[in-house]
Amino acid sequence: MNHRSVITWLKRVQSGKSPIMECEELTGEDRAREAIVLGLRHRDGIQKDVFREQTGYEIESLAGETIERYCDLGLLEDVDTHVRLTREGRFLADAVFIDFL
Repeated sequence: MNHRSVITWLKRVQSGKSPIMECEELTGEDRAREAIVLGLRHRDGIQKDVFREQTGYEIESLAGETIERYCDLGLLEDVDTHVRLTREGRFLADAVFIDFL
């Protein structure tokens, strides 16, 4: 997270220092879960094989129960190659995303 103060941020950058105030290190699983949330924001959703290549995780092993629950509610669609929000799911996307983190 960058410094909140624009003045402090500018002073640090101009003096050759990092403008970063705080940093958080994510585990591999946490990064994969973040990738789910970011991927679901795309219209086509998450391409399962690309997700596996990028994260090293099968999406079903991380979030299979959550995906199934939201599919049953009609908010997600799990097809052979993709997981994506349905039209209805896009209206409730923020509520859906919480359960993947």
